[in-house]
Amino acid sequence: DALRVSLDLESPTPAYRQIANDLRRHLVEERLKPGDLLPPVRQLAVDLGVHFNTVALAYRMLADEGWLELRRRRGAARSSGGLEDERRIGP
Repeated sequence: DALRVSLDLESPTPAYRQIANDLRRHLVEERLKPGDLLPPVRQLAVDLGVHFNTVALAYRMLADEGWLELRRRRGAARSSGGLEDERRIGP
């Protein structure tokens, strides 16, 4: 089951934020399990028709939130944090 990310280039929401929001939805719904790899930054950028820095920024945002582990030359993987940390912290 391929990870689908949608992007509306006409939207006032910046592309990187749309990408992060869509990926976060997949993470919250647990479509990605800890250790699962996300598409490489450059590949997702080509697929979406955006600059690779746009995707890289979205991945960095999710890493800062604890959802992803970014590994140089190995890609981005679902971390064991994120949702579990959010549940522990509470609203």
